[in-house]
Amino acid sequence: MIKAKTIFYIKTFNIIGGVEQWMYYIAKLYGKRKDFIVLYRDGDKKQIERLVKFCNVKLYNDEEIECETAIFCYHFDIIDKVKAKEYYHFIHGNMEAVRRLYPHMDMIAPPQVTKQCSVSKITQDGYKKIYGIDTELFYNVVDIDKLEKPIREITTPRKLKLITASRLRDAIKGFDYMEIIAKKLKEKNIPYEWLCFSDKPTKEINGNFTFLKPNLDITPYIAEADYLVQTSRDESYGYSMVEALSLGVPIIVTDIPVLKELGIKDTEHGYVLDFDMNNLDVDKIYNDIPIISNYEPPMDKEKWEKILGEDVKELYVYDQEYAEHLIDSKWIALARVRDDEGVKYNGDKVFVESHERIRMLLNHNLIKRIYD
Repeated sequence: MIKAKTIFYIKTFNIIGGVEQWMYYIAKLYGKRKDFIVLYRDGDKKQIERLVKFCNVKLYNDEEIECETAIFCYHFDIIDKVKAKEYYHFIHGNMEAVRRLYPHMDMIAPPQVTKQCSVSKITQDGYKKIYGIDTELFYNVVDIDKLEKPIREITTPRKLKLITASRLRDAIKGFDYMEIIAKKLKEKNIPYEWLCFSDKPTKEINGNFTFLKPNLDITPYIAEADYLVQTSRDESYGYSMVEALSLGVPIIVTDIPVLKELGIKDTEHGYVLDFDMNNLDVDKIYNDIPIISNYEPPMDKEKWEKILGEDVKELYVYDQEYAEHLIDSKWIALARVRDDEGVKYNGDKVFVESHERIRMLLNHNLIKRIYD
């Protein structure tokens, strides 16, 4: 039996993502002084490693759960195991925009859910339009460690430094707009370097892009940049934009609706590009870099204080031995599996290392977690 005042359920922690960042900031702000547990089934080890430093994290193995408040995002597969007074569903995607690209995508909550919350007004409106259901507006919290902007080495001619952190293989993230910007920079002979923390798109790439594996702490890289670029077709919130501005770094973004909610203005916080890119002026971007100071996004910290309740007497203490035990756990197959990518043999034991394969086998009860 798992008991806590509040449980969060994140079925799978991705290498990078908005839900993962949402959970991380909640953990940083409240994890050491509130009674909550983050439950998961699978996920990126680095995500789990950084989370467990700030809050109680537990690998879920089908135990019964008793709590006052249960909080879900995309997955509800354990909800029948949960006995709670309140069941929250946090909506992190603008369903109206998502449906344009993925018509069969759904985000319906099960009947146990008592409250639904949207992380922005755009998300709230999109959910209402698709499902006809009203949800509560509940802005994300952000707790980014401020950094001094490093002194840059001066080169002649000066090189423009751009950075993007996004899932660029996802069409909604707008890599094609990034290529248009790169093409214009080349036409104007503006020297630039563009660091992308993302998997490289599968198509042929045009532009001076450098792709690096997603990194959980890219704030030093953002602080060194002239701009963070986010050319999405839509964002329900947009953590990377908020994080850059919080670090004093201007942004280049497409004119997505959530900008108004976040208080982001053209020329004041960077440059907002029309989707037809007709207002793209790379000379102005190069020669007139806005100065950002004291930016703060809308946040609902007090709502979290109310949901999570009073501070506990015994504060959470990070246990490195437990963390290593949690992170070093492995998935072992319960039946014969094909010897292909993501499968590793050790004598008679078959270990599965591919996250996608793990999720598939887990859905068919063909895998279990063990500690080695």
